[in-house]
Amino acid sequence: MKKILWVDDEIELLRSHIIFLSEKGYDVDTVTNGEDAVSSVKEKPYDLIFLDEMMAGMGGLETLGKIKEINSAIPVVMVTKNEEETLMNEAIGGKIRDYLTKPVNPSQILLVCKKILEGRKISGEYAAKDYLQDFNEISRQMMLGPDFDEWIELYLKLVGWDVELDVLAYSPSDQRLIHIETSGDANSWQERKERFLKKKFILSHKEYELLIGSSVKQIEKIAIVGWSPTRNDLNWRDDIKVVLIPQLLEKITTKLKETSPLKQAVPESFPLLRAMQMVLAFGKK
Repeated sequence: MKKILWVDDEIELLRSHIIFLSEKGYDVDTVTNGEDAVSSVKEKPYDLIFLDEMMAGMGGLETLGKIKEINSAIPVVMVTKNEEETLMNEAIGGKIRDYLTKPVNPSQILLVCKKILEGRKISGEYAAKDYLQDFNEISRQMMLGPDFDEWIELYLKLVGWDVELDVLAYSPSDQRLIHIETSGDANSWQERKERFLKKKFILSHKEYELLIGSSVKQIEKIAIVGWSPTRNDLNWRDDIKVVLIPQLLEKITTKLKETSPLKQAVPESFPLLRAMQMVLAFGKK
C-alpha cells in the first residue's frame, strides 16, 4: 500500500479528500504544520507528500527544503491558492513534482496520485495488454495469407514491439535465444518479482519465434536485479535465472581478467568493457 503524507494547517477541511484516498487504497497520514511534517519524514518512509504552500510558522517552501534535505527522492506536490511564477519555476526545476491550485477536487488528487505513484505500472499493464491484442491480430492476419505489402506492415509492428524488451539476443548457429530484463527501481522485492513474471517475461515460445522470424530451440530468460532480501529467494520460476548485479559484475571481471588487451582486446564498440579490461590489466595491483 502506497503511503502518503498530507501537510496542511486546515487539514480538517480536507477530511473528505483523505477519506476518498483511503477508499482508493492509499494509506494517508496528516499533519498540520511544517515542523511535524519534517519529523514525520524522519520517522517514516513516504511515497508521496501533499504540501500546503501557505502555513503559519514554517511555510511550505521552507518545509519543502528541509524535506528534500532528509530525502531528496520523495515526490512532493505543492498545494497553493494561486499559480505564482516562482512555484511554476520550482516545478520545472524539479524541486516539486507537481502543484495543485485550491480548491482541489477528488478527481484532481486521484489523478496526481496515479500519475506519480502508479504511472509506470499502468503504462506497463497497457503495454502488455496492447501487445497481446496486437499479437492475436498479427496471428490472424498471417493465417489469411498476407501479400507483400501486408507482410511489411506485420514486420513493422513486430519491430515496434521489440523496443519493449530490454535485451534480446539470438544465435542462428544453435538456434539459442537469450532474453534479459533488468530492474533497478526501489520497489519491494515482491512487487519487482510480480512485475517480472506478469509484465516482462510474458512471451510464449511461439511468440519469440514470430518476433525474431526464425526457429528457436532453446530460450534463456535472465532477470538482473540490484539486490535481494535473501539469497534463498532467487528461484522465481523454472525458466528464469535471477542474477544480482554484484554477481554479474564478478562474472564480467573474472572473464575480463582471463583476456589480454594486447592479444584479445574488447572491441571499441563496447567502451565501458574495454576500459574495465584495461584497468584490470594495467592498473595498479
